[in-house]
Formats: sequence, C-alpha cells, structure tokens
Amino acid sequence: MIGFSQNYKEFNRIGVKVPGGILLHGPVGVGKTRLALSLLQKHDLNTLTVKPNQIFSKYLSESEENIVQLFKRASECSPCVIFFDEIDVYGTKRGI
Repeated sequence: MIGFSQNYKEFNRIGVKVPGGILLHGPVGVGKTRLALSLLQKHDLNTLTVKPNQIFSKYLSESEENIVQLFKRASECSPCVIFFDEIDVYGTKRGI
C-alpha cells in the first residue's frame, strides 16, 4: 500500500485536491473508531485522540483554552492527525 506522503504527491500529479479531513458516520458499535485508529497505526502517523470530556468544561473559557492546548500539542508533534472521537457530541444543543 502506498504511504500517505506518496499519496499526496500522486494527488498533486493528477490535479486532485487532497481532502482536509474524513468523517465516518454510522450507528454505534460498527467499528468506526477502530477502523480509523488502525489505519493511522498502520501508516505510523502521529495521532492525538480527543474525546469530548477532554475539551468541554463548565468553567468560563476553559474549553477554549483546552482547544488551544490541543493544537499546540499537535504542532509540536507535526505532522499529526487529530482524531475527534464521538464528534456528534460537539454539535448537540446544550440544555439551559
């Protein structure tokens, strides 16, 4: 199988824009997380796996600070893939 860096060169050669991200969608328990993490491990890519409880906070501006710290860590271990697990939680309506 061709590695990711070789794929980028091939995409550029044929004039196809490389996707910035991938969204796996499906019911609970079908293996979306396992598939994504196994692909990342197979290609030996730096990966930061993020769950909602690592981002969200009930305290003012702490969630924003958590995101800033996440991207600082990602830039330190660049190139890096940030894997947002359980992404459906990020877009739900918050109760008041």
